[in-house]
Parts: sequence; structure tokens; C-alpha cells
Amino acid sequence: MKSYKDAPQTFDPDRFSAERSKGRHPLAYMPFGAGPRKCIGSNMALMEGPLLLAMIAQRYDLELVSGQRIEGEVAITYRPRYSMNMFLKPRSIPQKKQ
Repeated sequence: MKSYKDAPQTFDPDRFSAERSKGRHPLAYMPFGAGPRKCIGSNMALMEGPLLLAMIAQRYDLELVSGQRIEGEVAITYRPRYSMNMFLKPRSIPQKKQ
């Protein structure tokens, strides 16, 4: 059986791709729980995150503030141990022709 934990400290979003997930137990990774106590908002959360990220990325260029220490932390989810301060620089949006 395959593990989803190969090199857990490495950023590798492809570890959850369909081809690398073949043979892995469906409950090996449960960010929203499973069974009768599964989070009722899981489907919305999985849709909302990419939508918000896409909306922000369309309107702004994100730049990490220099001199920050980036370190991961395992809690309920994997997240940055310290805050990640970013500059949001508005993108120039072409004017629509009327």
C-alpha cells in the first residue's frame, strides 16, 4: 500500500495527483475527517480555496516581504509556523473598449 507521507517536509502538491494516489487507501489522508463525523463544509471549502486564490491572483502580484523565516508546522493541517507577510501589488487591468 502506498503512503501519502513520502518526504512529508517537502512541498509536493503532485503527491495527491490521481496517478500517484493509485493503490492508496481512500482514508489515508483525511483533511475533513470521514464517516458520520465528516465536516459538512468540506465540499465548500475545497471549492472556496482555489476560487479565492484565483480571484486574488488575477488582481494582485504577491511578493514575500524580505527577511522572513519560512518554516512549516504540522497541526490539524500543514501550515507556516510563522506568519507570511506579503506585499500585494495591484495589477494593471486593461480598460475595456466601449
